[in-house]
Amino acid sequence: MVSELVTYEALFGVQLVGTMVLVAGLFMGGLTMTTVAGGLIILAAIVGHVIAAVQFERDEFVDEPGGEQDHGQDSEPAGHSASR
Repeated sequence: MVSELVTYEALFGVQLVGTMVLVAGLFMGGLTMTTVAGGLIILAAIVGHVIAAVQFERDEFVDEPGGEQDHGQDSEPAGHSASR
């Protein structure tokens, strides 16, 4: 949990730096390479957020031992009776 929090904080920091570069580039001369670089830094941070958000924990997909229990004779689906 702590590593996820650090990842998100770092990505927000990168996004903040990109925003500062973009705004500085706009004030210094309009649409320049500095402004484009700031926009690309912001875009990279957003892509990082998306990647971090969709990563799944490996433990969520591991079958737990004993997870499937045998219910004995009562394991037939509802509506089906043993005496046909």
